[in-house]
Amino acid sequence: MQEKNKSIGVLRWGGFGDMLMSSIVFPYLKNDGYHITLYGTDRNLPVVKFDPHVDKRVSIEAGSIPREKWDEYWEECRSHHDRFINFSGSIEGQLLKPEGHAEFEWSHELRHQVCDINYYDWTMMWAGYPKVKGQNVQMYFSPAEVSQTKKRIKKHNRMFKIVWALSGSSPHKAWPYVEIILKQFLLSHRDVAVYFVGDLVCSILSSRHWIGDGDKQVMRRIKEYSGKMTIRSTLCLAHHADLVIGPETGVMNAVGGQDMGKILFLSHSSHENLSKYWKNTAVMVPSVDCHPCHQLHYTASSCPRDKALGAPVCQIGVGPKEVAEAINRFYEEWKR
Repeated sequence: MQEKNKSIGVLRWGGFGDMLMSSIVFPYLKNDGYHITLYGTDRNLPVVKFDPHVDKRVSIEAGSIPREKWDEYWEECRSHHDRFINFSGSIEGQLLKPEGHAEFEWSHELRHQVCDINYYDWTMMWAGYPKVKGQNVQMYFSPAEVSQTKKRIKKHNRMFKIVWALSGSSPHKAWPYVEIILKQFLLSHRDVAVYFVGDLVCSILSSRHWIGDGDKQVMRRIKEYSGKMTIRSTLCLAHHADLVIGPETGVMNAVGGQDMGKILFLSHSSHENLSKYWKNTAVMVPSVDCHPCHQLHYTASSCPRDKALGAPVCQIGVGPKEVAEAINRFYEEWKR
């Protein structure tokens, strides 16, 4: 029998996807008898708000602790527990080399040799479970969240519902042909509804009016929620979609293990890194030499760009035809 009431602190700073990926270890820690205290930020802790495996949550304001004070804070957290796991830097820094670090300048071949490891398997190993493979994220929603989402999509219940995350947190996580694809698809398919999600920046990446082209019937089937919903409302909406589309971002991490269709635009990660264990996913692999770069780009200038469109070449490297075919394939499966 496992020893009860052992205390473990788990710390994860970073984005929504970072916290979600770390959450795959919680059931294993709980099964080993640990009382789990989760340390995060006011930004990323909400994604695991109702995770039943977490006993206590400790939040700080994102960015409130200066870099030179990180170690001091981490040691303070560590001192309160029998065991402590710090996931911050477990993926970024290890399997994704940050801009400004020496490893960022490694050759493409060397980065790929070192970094082409599955993020989920790596996370389990980091937590002390190296034999556990093939995990995916499990989300937990309250009855109120589910009810609110069902009300939001009620008038589209009989339609093929697409949730499209327009961009991620980095300059190379935005596919430039969204409007071209949807304009044609929505005009030719009257039983399709699209929900745009993301942050405030995403709200400038699409035009409902341009896609609708004056057709009010089409425009009624396009909902622009970017910058208008909480992250939990966004993730719950994605869990009620028939198809979720997006780059390497938290929305896609949240639904990777779910059965609905998914179209993922890879950028700095490989299929081995991110989507190896995801269900029912069409993985868009850019046909460019620098993919997968295994780099964290903080500035647009550090990422190779297409001269004509100014977009990162890894996003230009996936053409509209390939994506349109994938969308239509999922649509036809839904029709059947």
